[in-house]
Amino acid sequence: MKTFKIKKTKTSYKLFDDHEILVGEILFDYFLGRNRRVKINNKLYKVKYSGFLGHFLKFIDESGKLTVMIDSSKSRMFYYGDPYTEIYDFKTKGWWHSSTNLVDHRDDTLLIRMRHRNLFFTSEYEIAITENSFNNTIVILAFLYYNIEAIEN
Repeated sequence: MKTFKIKKTKTSYKLFDDHEILVGEILFDYFLGRNRRVKINNKLYKVKYSGFLGHFLKFIDESGKLTVMIDSSKSRMFYYGDPYTEIYDFKTKGWWHSSTNLVDHRDDTLLIRMRHRNLFFTSEYEIAITENSFNNTIVILAFLYYNIEAIEN
């Protein structure tokens, strides 16, 4: 598995690959932490909550097209690609759910593992991606966003 690093700044979480190249970032306002967006290269995705109690988390591209939707009540993620829709499931492990895996819905193949450790007044995050070249950046950042929201709120 390839290990990615997550660095927190005042207004973003930056995801770096194993060669220290910026993959993407999660942007938010410094003052209230709202107006969250995901940035990959020069593309921005808005993050919106919907549904009863905000169970649905949607990532919408600049043209208004829904790209990724997370159904937190069923621990499931949908990626709306061009030829077809991909479905992924979340599986948590560890003491206090310290590890969350993203698996393929069809055959439970592990794609991404995210771990976090609570340190004194802060949290440390790590993402590992399978070597079989899973490289859907928006899915990786949506998974990161979902986990950080669940841990910090």
